[in-house]
Amino acid sequence: MRSLLLPLLAIAASTSANADYTYVDATPANTTLNGDLIIVGPTLGSGGVNVTDNDNASNSDDAWTLRDFVGFEDDNYLETDTGSSAIDSENTPDLITNITLGAVGTYDLVVVFSKNSDRDVAAKIGSSPSSTFADGEIFREDNSFEADQSAATPEILFDGSYSNTRGTSAGAGYLGTVTTSTINETVSIYINGHDSETGTNQRTQYDGIGYQFIPPPTPKHRDVFLIAGQSNADGRGLNSELTGLLAPYAGIQSEVLIHYSNPAYDGTDQTLYKTWTPMRPGLSCAPGTSGDSLPRSTFGMEIGAATVLSQTYPNPAFIKVTRGGTALARVADDWYPPLPDPADVGQLYPELITSVQQALQELTDAGDTYTVHALFWHQGESDNNRQSTYAAVFANFVSALRRDLDLPNLRVIVGELGPGKPQSFRDIQWQNSREIRNASFVSSKNLTTSDEVTHFDTASVITFGLRLGETFIGQGTVIDFEEPEYTVSGLDRQNDFSADADIEVVATTISGEYPGGQAAGNTILSSDLYAERVGVLPLSGARAMEAELNPTQADSTLLVAGWEEDTNSNGAFDVSETGIGMGLGANGLFLLRSGGTDYPSTGFPYQSGHWYRLNASWTAPDISGVRQVSLTVRNLTTGTDLNGGSPVVVASITTSTPGHWLGIGLCVNRGLVDSIGVEGPGYAGWIENRYPTLLSDPEIDDDGDGLPNGFEYALGLDPTVPDPPGSAPAPGFEGNDFALTYPEISRAEDALIEVDSSTDLTNWDAVIGQPVSGAIRYAFPVTNESRLFFKSHLNPPPR
Repeated sequence: MRSLLLPLLAIAASTSANADYTYVDATPANTTLNGDLIIVGPTLGSGGVNVTDNDNASNSDDAWTLRDFVGFEDDNYLETDTGSSAIDSENTPDLITNITLGAVGTYDLVVVFSKNSDRDVAAKIGSSPSSTFADGEIFREDNSFEADQSAATPEILFDGSYSNTRGTSAGAGYLGTVTTSTINETVSIYINGHDSETGTNQRTQYDGIGYQFIPPPTPKHRDVFLIAGQSNADGRGLNSELTGLLAPYAGIQSEVLIHYSNPAYDGTDQTLYKTWTPMRPGLSCAPGTSGDSLPRSTFGMEIGAATVLSQTYPNPAFIKVTRGGTALARVADDWYPPLPDPADVGQLYPELITSVQQALQELTDAGDTYTVHALFWHQGESDNNRQSTYAAVFANFVSALRRDLDLPNLRVIVGELGPGKPQSFRDIQWQNSREIRNASFVSSKNLTTSDEVTHFDTASVITFGLRLGETFIGQGTVIDFEEPEYTVSGLDRQNDFSADADIEVVATTISGEYPGGQAAGNTILSSDLYAERVGVLPLSGARAMEAELNPTQADSTLLVAGWEEDTNSNGAFDVSETGIGMGLGANGLFLLRSGGTDYPSTGFPYQSGHWYRLNASWTAPDISGVRQVSLTVRNLTTGTDLNGGSPVVVASITTSTPGHWLGIGLCVNRGLVDSIGVEGPGYAGWIENRYPTLLSDPEIDDDGDGLPNGFEYALGLDPTVPDPPGSAPAPGFEGNDFALTYPEISRAEDALIEVDSSTDLTNWDAVIGQPVSGAIRYAFPVTNESRLFFKSHLNPPPR
């Protein structure tokens, strides 16, 4: 019998009766016998008399009896009466109690019956209960269920607070929920005494139905931010030091949610772990510590970040996945991403993906909507000895994360290690934030640590969190023209964005935002081109333009364009002056534009809400000034190229001054734009677009740090800032090899570093490089040579 009852346990224990229920007594006015009116009489028989009164109850008449005396609940109740002899049994027909539910919505229902020993009831909403226990419709109170309310886990939960003067003998079994669609809708509950066992004095004492309206949850939109990394991301600020000026950060931020997971947590209390809970200090766990519950004695950057972000977002939420002492660039360990080889993934990377997906699903299950805005990443203390590979691994990490979370434009905000950590590694972090699309950098300048040079102290943890929030909000500015990412100069390491004086950045009056970028809104929706500005980036020598977008409405239009010249001298670039443009037309097709002419694609409409990458490329003009221009489109949401990767539009375009297009601009009626980058190919485009004040000769060393500009380009360094010792790779002994490792910079495909070796500085032999995780390693086995020299050169030399 017990094994058959197992499916019922979850149902019976799922809801506890309480005083919020409205109770309806089962009476002849609201209860029928298989649909027939109940008529109470002294005997059973013809004439519709089908329920006996109290004085004529029988132990085996297969009938219900109406009880009307004090003892159960001071009112009537219906009973099947079974004696204890071997021949006593009852096989009663269904009672059907009808209740009227006034409001439209969802209700919990319970069946009320005696909880004394040897009592049972079969009940079901809307249809006859089954004759077997296994289907979960039978609620019993006998030795098969634990109904003792003093037990640790009673299987049926009873409560003495029932209305209608019910006494302590009353109990309730949870029936489930019902949802009504009309006002005063009638719901039927079927009750059966079941085939009561003979010889047990087992009976049903059925009292009525209880119902409780379940208020629909008020859906909220959650603005979600991810936090990941090692110990400083987890946080080592001390709760006990949140006093004085820091006291405002000590409490619970009730409007902010956090979902925390950390494999170092060894507690058994799951109240605050891997579940959404209001933000508070103490969601931090150092490896090797012990404790049975959260919150603990330390906290992280989420406290300061939440304080700032809650001023802009009414319901911010943080998903924090951290573990101290972990590495990123150690192959097949910790945070190592599944790129380029899925087999090398570390154990924390899938933990991050799974935890984020679980947390987001929980929001959806609660009826909330959400927008994932950014990842706050703080990690690197465990990778100081992997500087040669860290940048490439981090780029792969971001790419994999955006792919696996289906957030192709997720903003990434990199937190700088403490000031005491090597400047060379912090420079890698800074460079990563510049080279990775949609990334920013938060400085640790003036912050202090509590233990040597690693962990931020309490005040600095708060300050760093405030900086994270302020950086994101600063980047969330809604603009209708943003300088292309590769042309920003004079960047401020604290605020991450500053523009040259001749670049005009203009805010719009229509705002909007999406995860990881800027939204652009046109204040003149009827205009084809709105953000037409003078003084934009020269495009001389460029051969391609690229933009990513996510149209949110079927009539969205977007145009990214380069102009030739202001032929009418009106101080703006007009539609007729467009040198080349690409984007979406109001008809839903991708298009190219030249001047006032559109070249729409055929048969390639976009899908609303999908992310796309558009790339327009063109040839050099022929002798007649004609360029061949093509547009390719990739659906980032599905990961597929339209038209099998072939252009969706090809056009021959003649321009009046084909050798020099003046700039790039942006036009959006409705639609969302991420980053727009324009740069000429190779070293020439790099030096002209990023460092226009420098001479183009790659042999010149403008910053005087010993690295000529060509090597600065090949190594991904800044030719205007002297690089500290150790920035350029140096040879050294690695086991039995004398080795030199150079990072691969994907942009510097036209300047390959080659290495030669020599034992006499006269005769040189080429060393064959071997790819190693985003870098090239040149190694020479050392045997008996007393001297060995390496030299590097660029082949071909960049021009």
